[in-house]
Amino acid sequence: MECLICGSASVKAIGKRSHFCSLDTYRKFVDSLAVFDRDIVRCEACGFAFINPMYDGADFARLYNPRTYDAFADENRGKESSPEMVQVWLGQLASLGISEWRETFERQYGRRPRMLDIGCGYGRVMNLFDRIGFDVAGIEINKTAVKYVRSAFGYPVEEVDLFDYSPPDRYELISLCHLIEHVPDPSAAIDKVLSLLSPDGLLFLETPWAEDIGQYDQRYRDIYHTLFFNHLSFFLLGLKHGLAVRSSQRISFFTDDYHKYIQLVYQRSGRMEISASHVRSLGALFNGLEREHSDAINERQDQWKQIQTLTVSDVITLKARELRSAMGGVYLAYKSLPLRDFAVKCLRKAASVVQKNLKALTAFNKSTFLCLGLTPFVYKTLC
Repeated sequence: MECLICGSASVKAIGKRSHFCSLDTYRKFVDSLAVFDRDIVRCEACGFAFINPMYDGADFARLYNPRTYDAFADENRGKESSPEMVQVWLGQLASLGISEWRETFERQYGRRPRMLDIGCGYGRVMNLFDRIGFDVAGIEINKTAVKYVRSAFGYPVEEVDLFDYSPPDRYELISLCHLIEHVPDPSAAIDKVLSLLSPDGLLFLETPWAEDIGQYDQRYRDIYHTLFFNHLSFFLLGLKHGLAVRSSQRISFFTDDYHKYIQLVYQRSGRMEISASHVRSLGALFNGLEREHSDAINERQDQWKQIQTLTVSDVITLKARELRSAMGGVYLAYKSLPLRDFAVKCLRKAASVVQKNLKALTAFNKSTFLCLGLTPFVYKTLC
């Protein structure tokens, strides 16, 4: 068995879903929970995790049976339409630079950019992008959701599977919001999406953060999820498909939600090959940085809200670019500590973690490090 992201054969089972957290909350949505209590396997090189065996067509049909899935999808619809959350989500899009990008596009082309929301559900993301100036469209396989979006918003939505969708024109921005974690093959999904995206377009993703320490035991419990991403796995997935992380951040979906999610924006940059030894080194570096972050949280649980995700502009303003990790966009700040001191502490600890792989790590040249999102300061510190 190989990792679906980096191709490493160092993939090991770490337990079934039910070993991490009770699945009882999903009992009312499926006929048999045991069918979906799959093994979770994790790549020892890059940290990407996925279910094994992967769901097949029959499994997906049982999961997304309209009779039961509609009830599951309805649980948070009230929260999704609250004015408070709409403002929070609009702020998140702005911090990713999407609003600014839209303004630049409109000045250059004299029209609103076209946006496609794949797996649009009940229209939450389409409504957000409509509000900030995009011409929105969506595709969705759930008949009830399609009818709702058409009647409630009047947006053009097609009831069609991604792989059967062939629009006449490409889109300037495509959203995969809470969709990539539901597919069996991430590379096939990205390839199809890129065939729908204009050459200079943006790809926006939002998905649960698999390394979340806020609700660590619950990260594998959602039976609808097949794939579990961290920042490094997204970085490597991008490399594989000629995509660079333009911006990224970690967010809470709802204001009262302790669980964290990854938001990121990809843009085309050209494919880049990366060796297995480099993947292992980056994985060790990434794990070192994540552990340092985890230690800080464990020491100061009472200050959880002071740990935040910074935008690119915030990082530049605070002159804390050294916090930008090799994953192309992990912006961490711990306000109770000096930013620079914390950055140095993270990097030194990470360097000690990867000491055995430093030969492979230093094989990167300076330009490659910059492609990975590292600054000269980080390059100098590690090498």
